[in-house]
Amino acid sequence: MPTTLPTKVVPQGEGEQLLVLVDNITIKVSGDDSYGNVLFVETNNEEGAGVPPHYHTREDEIFYVVDGEAEFMIDGKKVIAKTGDTIFAPRNIPHAYTFLKPTKMTTTIVPSGLDELFREVSAMDQSNLDEVVKVFNKYGVYLAE
Repeated sequence: MPTTLPTKVVPQGEGEQLLVLVDNITIKVSGDDSYGNVLFVETNNEEGAGVPPHYHTREDEIFYVVDGEAEFMIDGKKVIAKTGDTIFAPRNIPHAYTFLKPTKMTTTIVPSGLDELFREVSAMDQSNLDEVVKVFNKYGVYLAE
């Protein structure tokens, strides 16, 4: 294994594009790019898209709203995040978000690992939510009440 990772430049509009439930995700930097240390993704979604309440047992997430507005529920508190706002969601803390208008957001996930979850779910028939939840659980992600 090399001691130094190669650099990576991902132009605007490029990256590995995946659909996870109703979330359009573009992987910009994967675990393969970072020795598993970090995953960096971009989401571009319409009003009403988002993710249900859930928590991660392995990863911390940092959300940055590039443009738009999202309603976050994090640890039982409602927060409206607007352009330029940052939200930190530590592992084991339930969180969810819904876009209140078309929104571009980046998420830094530490460590990586969810890239494999995103790929697996994107490739499957997502109409069977029980099967999707099984994949989430396999990667340490659980739906919250």
